[in-house]
Amino acid sequence: MITVVGINYKTASVEIREAFSFTPAEVADFLRKLQAKKLIQGGFLLSTCNRMEIVCIPSEVGDNAIHKIISEVLEYKQQPPEMSRYFFYLVEERAMLHVFSMASGLKSMVRGETQILGQLKDAVSISRSGNLLPSVLLRLVDKTLEVAKRIRSTYTISHAQSSAGAAAVNMINGKYGSDITVGKTLVLGAGQMADTVVKALKLLGVNDIRIYNRTIERASRFANKHHIDHYYHSDQLSSALQEVKWLWVATAASSPIVDAALLKETHAEEEPIVIFDLAVPRNVEIDVLGLPNVRLYGIDDLREGSPEEVDERFPSNVAVKELLTEAVEEFKLWRDGLALRDVYGQIRSEIEIYLEGELKYLANIDSPEVRSLIEKHLTHLSTTISSSIISKVRRISEETEDTRYAEALLKILQTP
Repeated sequence: MITVVGINYKTASVEIREAFSFTPAEVADFLRKLQAKKLIQGGFLLSTCNRMEIVCIPSEVGDNAIHKIISEVLEYKQQPPEMSRYFFYLVEERAMLHVFSMASGLKSMVRGETQILGQLKDAVSISRSGNLLPSVLLRLVDKTLEVAKRIRSTYTISHAQSSAGAAAVNMINGKYGSDITVGKTLVLGAGQMADTVVKALKLLGVNDIRIYNRTIERASRFANKHHIDHYYHSDQLSSALQEVKWLWVATAASSPIVDAALLKETHAEEEPIVIFDLAVPRNVEIDVLGLPNVRLYGIDDLREGSPEEVDERFPSNVAVKELLTEAVEEFKLWRDGLALRDVYGQIRSEIEIYLEGELKYLANIDSPEVRSLIEKHLTHLSTTISSSIISKVRRISEETEDTRYAEALLKILQTP
């Protein structure tokens, strides 16, 4: 049963989301633990600034299995039981719809953003390299990418903001106007988010951009790519911050790297600085709000206006629902066929084992012709019985629109 369980910007604030942020190494380790404890057959985990969601196939059916997974997340992240109230879960059709919509940018805080596709592919890559993805989820991922491409090519959704970084720049531009082009601008980070921030800034005519990254190699490579003259690295953060008016934090540090003490060293009390912290977990300490010259914004500030609001850039609710529903039905048909094929193969295998046992009683038959005739008859009998059973399973599955009968039969046949 395909299941999505986790938290996102709709169910939890950034303060909560950062407590459940996973590094790539933690993702692989955690999923292996779930698999080792027989809580899931396999899955992948998406950890971004907007969400921490696990797409998986639980080993058991029912709410109890979901609660066990949530408990494991809480234990792994050393969070109290009451944090479970921020979690949601979806199963089967609703889970498929969620994954398809999410990959299409329709479930993002910045509706229509394309960065989610890369994040999804990275999450899947981690699970594939660790042999953590069953064939059904691999097919779900293929279908998801197909659906996302179909939605983005059918509608003008790709004309929307491409990422949270671009949306953040445009939000600050909306608040401060042309002032954004005046004074030094510093971008912390050299990853995908920093890339979108720099591109958006340059489109607005911001020229005095500096870069800081912990490693000199990445800082230099990023600066060369964007034709930026000034870059900093290693222990040069304090120097980089000197007299900066606009600070964009797009790093992946596990704890804050900018705090009030650091800003006091680099800025006079009357010198204003605008900071946008795009990181989750947050990389700017909340104590900077105690400084009179600081204006701090975060990823949740992009929620101004309803993310569900439909405008001319996006397909109507009716159109997108029809497309997504069709995709879910297509995937279910494929999966149902796979389940029936697996059942048919298992039935044939079981019957042939019994028939081979019966053939031992024919060891004394001297006539090769008679023996061949009997073997052909047993093969025909195996096919007839298997086909009869699978036909009945298919009929009841179609009548009830439920694959549990095939899945239950398969489980029985696979039990030693």
